Amino acid sequence: IFEFLLVGITYCRSCIEENLYKVSHLDPIANKPLVVDQLVNNLVLKEIVEKFIKENEWVNSECF
Repeated sequence: IFEFLLVGITYCRSCIEENLYKVSHLDPIANKPLVVDQLVNNLVLKEIVEKFIKENEWVNSECF
């Protein structure tokens, strides 16, 4: 769900992939070449979000 770029910024995977395929093959912050294979899952953030959703019934999990 969440991807961690080499510059230390986390994006939603579908958003950064769309940017790479449709806009450019560059890291949007560092402006350096970037390909999908370089994306790294941010598992810590994913776990935090999943825990928050589980503990807060009012959250619509489909948004994530």
